[in-house]
Formats: sequence, structure tokens, C-alpha cells
Amino acid sequence: MFSGHLRQFGMFLGHFKIAWHVLRAFYDSLACFKGILR
Repeated sequence: MFSGHLRQFGMFLGHFKIAWHVLRAFYDSLACFKGILR
């Protein structure tokens, strides 16, 4: 039971990491776009 819970937590952490990378890439592109506009 404990190992299954740990695996679920690892999956959640993996999804969170992916979301964080996507968000950072989006923020970086937005900042780049703002730099071009100025």
C-alpha cells in the first residue's frame, strides 16, 4: 500500500515538473515577445 502511494506521488511530481517546464517555456517566450515589441 505504501509503495503504491509513493508511486502515485511520483507520478504527480512528474506531471508537476512537466507543467513547470511548460509554464517556464511559455513565460520565457512571452518575455522574448515583449522584448521584440519594445
